[in-house]
Amino acid sequence: FDLKIKHAQDGLIGAGSFFLNVGAEVTAVSVNQISPYGGNVITITGTNFGEEITDNPVQISYNGGVGSTDCYLTATSATEITCRVDTGIDKTEVESATLVVFLKVSEEAKCDSSTTCKITFTPAADLPTITAAVLQMNANNKYEIALTGTSFGTDMTNTKMRIDGEWQTTAEVTDTAARFEIINATDLDITKQVEVLFPEGVPAGHNLLDAELLMTPKLTKITPNSGSIAGSVIYATVEGVGINTEETFELMSGNKKLCSAVEVVSYSQIKCTTKADLEVAADTVLTLQGTEEYTCANSDTTQCKYTQVTGGPFPVVTALEKVSSTSLKITGTDFSDTEPIKIKASLAGIDASSASVTDSTTGEVTAIWDLGIPVLAEATAPEIYLVDDNEIRHYAVSAETIENAISVSATTSGLECSYAGGCTYEVTAAGLSTAVSKNSADNYISICDSACTMDAEASTADKYVCKVAELSTISSNSDFGIKQETHNLQSGRYFGSGANPEVVFDDDVVDEYESTTSECFVGMEFKENHVGMLSQVKYFMGDINDKMLYAGFLKFQASNDKTTWTDIFTADINVHEGWNKKEWEDAADYPKYRY
Repeated sequence: FDLKIKHAQDGLIGAGSFFLNVGAEVTAVSVNQISPYGGNVITITGTNFGEEITDNPVQISYNGGVGSTDCYLTATSATEITCRVDTGIDKTEVESATLVVFLKVSEEAKCDSSTTCKITFTPAADLPTITAAVLQMNANNKYEIALTGTSFGTDMTNTKMRIDGEWQTTAEVTDTAARFEIINATDLDITKQVEVLFPEGVPAGHNLLDAELLMTPKLTKITPNSGSIAGSVIYATVEGVGINTEETFELMSGNKKLCSAVEVVSYSQIKCTTKADLEVAADTVLTLQGTEEYTCANSDTTQCKYTQVTGGPFPVVTALEKVSSTSLKITGTDFSDTEPIKIKASLAGIDASSASVTDSTTGEVTAIWDLGIPVLAEATAPEIYLVDDNEIRHYAVSAETIENAISVSATTSGLECSYAGGCTYEVTAAGLSTAVSKNSADNYISICDSACTMDAEASTADKYVCKVAELSTISSNSDFGIKQETHNLQSGRYFGSGANPEVVFDDDVVDEYESTTSECFVGMEFKENHVGMLSQVKYFMGDINDKMLYAGFLKFQASNDKTTWTDIFTADINVHEGWNKKEWEDAADYPKYRY
């Protein structure tokens, strides 16, 4: 392209022709011989690479694009790409292949010589070889996988194991043995999820890891070992249990269930909210109840002990006093906000903006709600607890309640507003701003059947300010254009048979929606007493290997109650990858739709 530079007074002062090079070149590849089973880390040096992971896909090509092996990028810059060769392959019968770096703006990068991008495969006999694999508990009370074999080397940094894509801890590597401590797994059953990677890539004998590997829940620790009689949030360390474990667990004190709520929050960590007023005698060794009873698997059984008794060293509330519209004084004993302990308070499920010990001598705590102490329908006991950085909580014992009924002293009167809305409406009532800001779905002011939207900047602890919504009627729509007919209704609540149904409606076609249920569905529903009048939909289909899996089966449906569904249309043989569009004559008017 030509570039000319002109001065405001002096005219043309420079010119030149330039060539924009959108190509790239591979100048070096760190590893040219890889395992026929994949897994090698390759560093590619060159020019004009992209800065984003998605800019330069890398593949090892055997016959054009057919059957190529991906090398997944882990880092990239303008001059260097690092990737790891995909596993689960077997190229023991292949002599050589070509490493290909694809470009964002042209087909592929050039290699500076015929050998730079040539890839060969290490003979299986020359690879590290696994001869045995054992799942066992180690001295740290952790599950580990122990391997024996030959030619393992001693590289602790580049000898790795991953389970279902998650890296584990390399505990030991010698030439004939390696141990990997399991720190992250999603389920007890890790069969065919385990990969081990040496500097040379996936080893020979890796198929031994495809044998059944099934962990049994192992209760090894209770943290902390004591809690409040008003209830605490404690954690049980149960090795083997992951977030996808379907088994239901209960922590037991003898024959009594300890928890009011149980949740697996991460690998080996079960969160238990203990029941209030449940006495657990000092130093009781807990057990875990699942499909069977699991006793403490720690050789030091004191790690599984727990105490929850009346009069323990935990907070007790003795008095409450409303100091102002924003401030609540809490008097009691055993309050602390010394790091890492923090004190928290909530009322009717609304957390205080801040809470702190203001007088340690008298045991005084001050809780502040910036927009006012929440209005209450009845006398309510606040929830006060101590929490640390690990989310361990101890709730305060309290029989004290507070009243804070709504009291309206003034409202805007004589308000005139256009159909377009936007006018300001004010209500003088202490605490109303807090109640609406924390739960606008249930707490709101309705004007002409529409919620008046809170003005957060104008609202205060004593005054709630909102903006009147536009008023859509046949007359206002036709005369003033308040509402226009749309073909892109994306304003509802999303639901589905799998997780994260909202990804279907975010205009990003990369993240596809998946569900493993027998009836896979995803949809959107409009708010109560509203319907969406649809006469056209558009949906994006990813890879379709067989149209007959969709033709006659993929349906778009509507419902009034999410129980009885009416078919709007059924996909036929014309369904295709990419965007599909469907129109029909008589607009459907339902509150709920799904694919």
